[in-house]
Amino acid sequence: MLKEYAARQMDAAVDWLDRYAQTKDEEALHQLRVSLKKGRAVLNYFEEQQLHEKKIRKLKKQLRSIFREAGFIREAQLRIQWLKKKRYGLLLQHSSLVNNLQLYTDNFLNNAAKSKKAFQKIRKDLVELCKEVEDAAVLSYAKGLKQTVYSSLKSVTQANWHELRKSVKQLLYSGHWLQGKEKIKILTVKEHTYLDLLQEAIGNWHDADDLKTWLSDEQFFLHGDAKVKLQFNRCWEKLLKETGEKEKLVEKLLKNKKQGSTRTSNI
Repeated sequence: MLKEYAARQMDAAVDWLDRYAQTKDEEALHQLRVSLKKGRAVLNYFEEQQLHEKKIRKLKKQLRSIFREAGFIREAQLRIQWLKKKRYGLLLQHSSLVNNLQLYTDNFLNNAAKSKKAFQKIRKDLVELCKEVEDAAVLSYAKGLKQTVYSSLKSVTQANWHELRKSVKQLLYSGHWLQGKEKIKILTVKEHTYLDLLQEAIGNWHDADDLKTWLSDEQFFLHGDAKVKLQFNRCWEKLLKETGEKEKLVEKLLKNKKQGSTRTSNI
């Protein structure tokens, strides 16, 4: 299953890259990044198992570079979407977002052919590496990952929420590397639902926190136009409220972690 999963993700990455290059569709870029995250999860498996370390480092470096380039575009898109939705047109007008988005997009598309070849090469290498991985090893890895995640849930602090999210997503992805009964041994439907809600909530909080950092870095509060300053103040208050609400949701889910409590002592 691991081999098939890895191949599907890299095939999907090629398809989504082609679609984005042709249409510049934001959803295509988003799905491309999802496929790359899932492909990276397979590389993480080999890295954490200390298998083919030199090869894995090289593949991760290639994937990380393309993922970051796509990420610059995605971040700019999300910030523009938020400002438009909240009707903060002045801030958008006086920011560097639109120009940066164009620069990031042009750079990414100029490298699209190179990226496509990289995906095809990574696919080939990953399939070969996965051939030697037995299902029992994947099951053992997923069990250990589950224990780590649920141990973290007991004492995780806000500073480590993002790292927790990465571990949760790795666990959720690993479930797709197993079949039928083996998959249920790792996560019940209730557990899967809880963890998926948690990682999504952390992701939403992290996005809001990133937006807050970006707004601060733009220094609209020093702008010479009083209207821009006024709109920034309203925007800042709105964003602080949204970030606080998202933070409270994560805290609530963490407090209710017993809803997703597992039979970790039995696995």
